[in-house]
Amino acid sequence: MKRLEATVAFGEFEFDPRRHELRRGGHRVALQEQPYQILESLLERPDELVTREELRERLWPAGVYVEHEKSINVAVMKLRDALGDSAEAPRFIVTVPRLGYRFIAPVTASEPGERLGELRAAASTLAAQEWGQLTRELDATDPPANRPGSARGRLWRIFQKLGDDLRQRFTGS
Repeated sequence: MKRLEATVAFGEFEFDPRRHELRRGGHRVALQEQPYQILESLLERPDELVTREELRERLWPAGVYVEHEKSINVAVMKLRDALGDSAEAPRFIVTVPRLGYRFIAPVTASEPGERLGELRAAASTLAAQEWGQLTRELDATDPPANRPGSARGRLWRIFQKLGDDLRQRFTGS
């Protein structure tokens, strides 16, 4: 089985095998080793069956005797919990009874942080739109002068605190 080398994105998540991390919206999601290994196995072969036997071989070396059926079930349950997924209404992992699991969500390759950059760009666009709408509304009710007590003046001070670069990104000024 070929190991993942590149970061992959699915849903609101990024899986970065180089950093051994699962992230949601740029924030690290706590994931124990066995659920992590199962997720990696599923992401290596999206929309294909990964058998319980393949998972057993990956999780436990030859000669290690554990109740692997129950242990796999528990690890998959923890993985689903971390992803906000469920067996009853799967978004990511579907159970193939008595055989194994398939990863069913679309998976795309991405550079680490690429999704975070996309989210930040979307947030910047939304903030700029909201700023424009807010200033139009304030112009109608509050003189445009940035006097200290005006609502627009208070908002402008918030952007000043964010720094010139970020303020320019949001306001274009």
